[in-house]
Amino acid sequence: DGPMRAGGEPNTFAIPAQTASASSAEPRANFLPSSDGIVRALGLRLIAGRDLIEQDGDSGAIGVVVSAGLAHKYWPERSPVGEEIEYAGRRMRIVGVAGDARYTSVQGDPTPMVYVPNKIVTRRIFTVIARTTGDPAPLLPAIREAIRTVERDQPITEIGTVREAVGDAVAAPRVLTLLVGAFGVVALLLAAI
Repeated sequence: DGPMRAGGEPNTFAIPAQTASASSAEPRANFLPSSDGIVRALGLRLIAGRDLIEQDGDSGAIGVVVSAGLAHKYWPERSPVGEEIEYAGRRMRIVGVAGDARYTSVQGDPTPMVYVPNKIVTRRIFTVIARTTGDPAPLLPAIREAIRTVERDQPITEIGTVREAVGDAVAAPRVLTLLVGAFGVVALLLAAI
């Protein structure tokens, strides 16, 4: 799941230590299976701690990165780096805090996120994110071929740029605004007649 796409799986989690701020509801966040370097790959700002590394997915040492919004909500007075959360029966240590990102909409508050090592999550669908220094569009065929080299029979359901994903996300509200404006003009003309 990438920017302006599904953005992980929403779930509840527990905060074993009593150092988190009290809340009447169970803590909730979207859990996004990620590989090492996810913060850098998404172009997010690292606020505290570090990015995911390959060893974070090893058994007994599950490290996760949380979004700034989640960190502020449950640890408002301090950094949560070093704190633990429990998800799907596993204890996970927070190793970093990343800037917020919008995954499902360009409007509203960003969804609280937990970036978990993809080694510990069984998934049938994966998103590959490649960060480039220039225009990524010419690289799309090479990325498709690289995926085919690793797994020839792997279906690629969608390939594109973040710019295209953001454009798709703002297209529907833009069309709705144009339609409302057009109906307003028609109503004004009818009222004038």
